[in-house]
Amino acid sequence: LEVIHLNLDRTEFHSNWFIEYRMMAAFDSGADIDLQLVADSTIYDLLLLAESDYFIGAFSSHFSRLALELSVAMKGYVPPYVSLDLAYGMNGAMPPYANPQ
Repeated sequence: LEVIHLNLDRTEFHSNWFIEYRMMAAFDSGADIDLQLVADSTIYDLLLLAESDYFIGAFSSHFSRLALELSVAMKGYVPPYVSLDLAYGMNGAMPPYANPQ
């Protein structure tokens, strides 16, 4: 089992608010939140998720769906996945470009 870990300071994310609301509030008020760190760690997380051999996520989240879609585009097939809440898409179907294996 190979585990990949990014050594990033994630203290910016410790809050009861969703990060997107905290970012908007920080932008509007000039509060102290490192927007570059948030953007960079989001991209890193998304790309690492897309490279995974198996995917577990919540398809109520755009982020999880995007990670799976990037994974399909990068690999050329649908990797094994599990959604913790909803089926993929409105009817549970994968997009037409996907090749389930």
